[in-house]
Amino acid sequence: MRIFFTLFFLLIAINLRCEDFVIKDYRVNVKVYDNGEISVNEEIDLDFKVHRHGIVRRIPLFFKTLSNRNKELNVYDIKVSGEKFSTNKKGNFLYIKVGDEYETFTGSKKYVISYKIYNAIEYLNDLANINLILIRHDWDVEILKGTFYLYFPRGYELKKQDVYFYSGNFEKSIDYVDYFIERNLVYAKIIRPLTYNESVQVSISVPKKLINKSSFLPLKIFLKENKVIFLPVITFLFLFVIWWFFGKDEMISRIVHYELPDDLNPAVAGYIYNDKADNRDLVSLFFYWAHKGIISIEEVEDPLSIFFSKKDYILRQLKPLYIDAKPFEWVIFSELFPSYVNVIRLSSLKNNFFDVMKRAKASLEDYISNTQLYDKKSFIFRKIFEVSAILIFFAGFYLGLKVEIYWGISFILTALIVFLFGLIMPKKTDYGKKVYQVVSGFKDFLEKVEKNKIEKMLSKNPEYFDDILPYAIALGIADKIANKFSGLFKEPPQYYSYQGKKFESMDNFLISISLIISDLGSFIGSSSESNFTKNGFFEKNSSGSTGGGTGW
Repeated sequence: MRIFFTLFFLLIAINLRCEDFVIKDYRVNVKVYDNGEISVNEEIDLDFKVHRHGIVRRIPLFFKTLSNRNKELNVYDIKVSGEKFSTNKKGNFLYIKVGDEYETFTGSKKYVISYKIYNAIEYLNDLANINLILIRHDWDVEILKGTFYLYFPRGYELKKQDVYFYSGNFEKSIDYVDYFIERNLVYAKIIRPLTYNESVQVSISVPKKLINKSSFLPLKIFLKENKVIFLPVITFLFLFVIWWFFGKDEMISRIVHYELPDDLNPAVAGYIYNDKADNRDLVSLFFYWAHKGIISIEEVEDPLSIFFSKKDYILRQLKPLYIDAKPFEWVIFSELFPSYVNVIRLSSLKNNFFDVMKRAKASLEDYISNTQLYDKKSFIFRKIFEVSAILIFFAGFYLGLKVEIYWGISFILTALIVFLFGLIMPKKTDYGKKVYQVVSGFKDFLEKVEKNKIEKMLSKNPEYFDDILPYAIALGIADKIANKFSGLFKEPPQYYSYQGKKFESMDNFLISISLIISDLGSFIGSSSESNFTKNGFFEKNSSGSTGGGTGW
């Protein structure tokens, strides 16, 4: 008895579902073009008996050919006349959801759905075979009337033996479709209503030469349906225009300079040379302060390293930082030497000093933006680009996982373009150009100067090496000048020692300088910047067109 009532209510539920609406007329117009493209236009007249939002059309994206091969379809240019709709690819099907989620209705309703299909033609010997589903079997309603028009390219008159209507398996012909042929047109209609699980499919064979497979159409379809791949190109062009008018520096001639102005901070010099704040700009401050007698630097062995020797550095404050020090200098110095602390081991700061350096970089950026070196509007654009690049990158990562991989690639490439334009965006003022000219000219001099010229410079200023070392570090050429100064003098800098002792010779200090700078960088910054000296399922007999649907 329990089983009887279960089946009874199940049958009632199925019947109620099937009678939610009825398709009064289902008209399908198909046009096959000589390039292999197929356009489909469906006019569906329905009568809703209960309140519904609309319908969902389901179109297969794969079909099995007569030679038992699986072919993937391209379905594109989807349009629904006068209705809201959305599309979604899921499994082996494309779903077209038609209707408004905030509105329902009953009674008569007509939907006009059009789309195009490519790759639905199978070429066998001298024939081109087209398999189309005109009405799919999974409409869960009664279809009272159905008419079909199939147009083919002119140049061949279709014959009865070219056309075959079937349902489900190819071998299963149907007797509920009547059709006639007039030259290149096939007109067909159902002669009785279709019930659930009945379909209308057609196979038509024409000479192969009538339909030439286009070699460029697949690319055209892909580009048309995936316009998102143009996003990086459009973004590049758009940002290039902005950069051209608001960020592009005019050509700056480079003139050799033997020295830099006394009031030019090495971190500022490093920034204006490459238009960004990096760790080596801030590392240069350690040697800048040391040369001014504010701190001393001692290289020691880390007492916590047991099996392998590991370097550490002890910084001693010899005198207070000068009053007119820049804000970014105070950020670092106050962390190194808070109140009543004159000696600090760098390893003790390793866990939190990275955050200090981030704040110092931000302070350097803020200081530069408030000077007369750069146009202020260009800095605003730079900040916008930086934030936008981050947002676009994460959007691309999400879309690549949730939508399509090429969406993710396109967005991530766009984020990279936005980020790179952010790097080159700051535009120098006339004053900034003059400072850049001096800094770049000084860098060129240090890279190209001969030893005899250096000897002359040292004879005039014995501390010339100590003067220029902080700037060479900020400009990324400390290793180069170390090689140029090798053998020219004996005394290493007084501010630097090893295990409490001075270096035995200047050459030993010069040999170690690259490692010293790199070690300091690894203590205060991220590892990536530690080197500062170098710069559904498959349906067996589905065909190449349309599909089924339901209400929602």
